[in-house]
Amino acid sequence: MTTDELKTVAFHRENVLKRPNANDLLTMEDIDECKLPAMNTLLRQMACFYAELKAQNITLQIDKNDRYPYKNLYELQDMNFADWPDFRIRIKSNWFNPEWPLAIHAGFDFHLYVLHDGYAQKPGEIADWIDIRIKYLDTIPMSFASRREHIRSMGPFLKDERDTYFYGMPMEYTTSVYFGNMTGMSFKTDAFNLAVKDACIVMQKIIARKQYLRVMHEKSEEIIEAI
Repeated sequence: MTTDELKTVAFHRENVLKRPNANDLLTMEDIDECKLPAMNTLLRQMACFYAELKAQNITLQIDKNDRYPYKNLYELQDMNFADWPDFRIRIKSNWFNPEWPLAIHAGFDFHLYVLHDGYAQKPGEIADWIDIRIKYLDTIPMSFASRREHIRSMGPFLKDERDTYFYGMPMEYTTSVYFGNMTGMSFKTDAFNLAVKDACIVMQKIIARKQYLRVMHEKSEEIIEAI
């Protein structure tokens, strides 16, 4: 190998390749069937979320960046946080839409991202956020995978901790982002169940504040009233 090729191999070893330990290896407890109860919980919560927001005249938006644009997106603002540099709620899944015709095995995908940014353009320095991805991957022997990351670092910069959108929301990591051994998508059932649990908690929190929600305009990001 040339020197440049060796550098490329070294870079992939350090930054790309996953290095699991014994606890990360999959077992029969991580098969898709073990994830079905959590999937049932998630789908029911999604249906409730859709119904609650529809009752507030907040309807699904079209993500124009999709290859095949479809009504599958909620991009929202909470008006109690309109004065912050950046606050956004983005939840996307085709399965929010009752008219979506395909079954879960055709490619289920759910993405939830909530950002409470106190320092615009540099999220993560003074910000709370939660980012959850739950996805069906066409892989053998496991198919359902999840990714979950969250942080609460806004607290020291608030006069009252209750001012944060994440107040009272249980989070394991409250001062830094978790960069564990197996960051990225995981096929572990425990990780899947935790991602579903957190996603449901966030959706319930959003429902509880539904009267403050407004649709975020996709182009100018100007907040327009949805109710």
